[in-house]
Amino acid sequence: MLAHKIIFCFALAVVSLLPATVEPVASQKQPSKQEKATVKEILKFGDNPGNLRMQLYTPTRISAKKKTSLVVALHGCGGSAAQFSNAGFNELADKYGFYVLYPEQKEENHRLLCFHQRIASNPAAGEREFDSIMQMIRFMIAERHGNADRIFIVGFSSGGQVANILAATYPNMFRALAIIGAGGYICEWEHAGIADFAPCFEFDEEHPQKKTVSRGKLPKRWPRASIWHGTADKNVFFYTMQMAIGQWKRVHRITRSSVRRTLGDIFHYETWKNARGRTVVEAYTMQDTAHTIPVTKTCGRAGGFFKEETICFAEKAIEFFGLK
Repeated sequence: MLAHKIIFCFALAVVSLLPATVEPVASQKQPSKQEKATVKEILKFGDNPGNLRMQLYTPTRISAKKKTSLVVALHGCGGSAAQFSNAGFNELADKYGFYVLYPEQKEENHRLLCFHQRIASNPAAGEREFDSIMQMIRFMIAERHGNADRIFIVGFSSGGQVANILAATYPNMFRALAIIGAGGYICEWEHAGIADFAPCFEFDEEHPQKKTVSRGKLPKRWPRASIWHGTADKNVFFYTMQMAIGQWKRVHRITRSSVRRTLGDIFHYETWKNARGRTVVEAYTMQDTAHTIPVTKTCGRAGGFFKEETICFAEKAIEFFGLK
């Protein structure tokens, strides 16, 4: 029996939270264009087996006639909807007209506000949270006129690992993903892995594996992937970026060599195209950069995990998604 077990330590840094309004609401009424858009809590979206909060940013610019694209944004350990709003997605949503859904962890579930995607010997904890997030997405499609064909997911650190798992588990739901400081999927004890993406082969006859995620039949298409990581990241080690790249290249059946170029002082950009010539996997390597999210003077807000650079993660993510 061969068992692989790698433990990530997500250090909890003191995060500078800028003021952001988070208001619980029970109604489904959308704010008028005259109202100031805020992040609001949706209280009723399903039975919520993972006991998460559903926070929603509804843009000021939204069409009443067309279905609206949706970006699911997952914070890292110690984060929240208010904190992750500093990445800049809300302002971009106002400009380009898409929802931003923030699943939010509760302290009663995890004292460090991490998602439960990597709990060894307890995959059920993560499964419940995955189910809650998928309920939120289905609520948006059914009740908020969300566009089921234009759903995207982003995440940082532990939230990035959840985004990676959900995109691989429900590939027909998500068009693309963007993860930063997260790395690839790694098998934990009693985790069966992700069908057709990253299966785990360990087996213990005395303690049969529980399936943490499974999909069924092979999907018609896989989401496109944008993968970001800092070379000096001590929270989620840099080598795990190559795992993520390898997993997404494999399912996209990439045979072509990558194209590389340097963007500014710290960003090294690499792309892989499929047989049709479309970029399906891209990677941003951030030289000498720790566990942070890049923002700029005009996109996002610096402080805590958010560091001012020449490129904004949120802006590049929605560009990759085709929302600009």
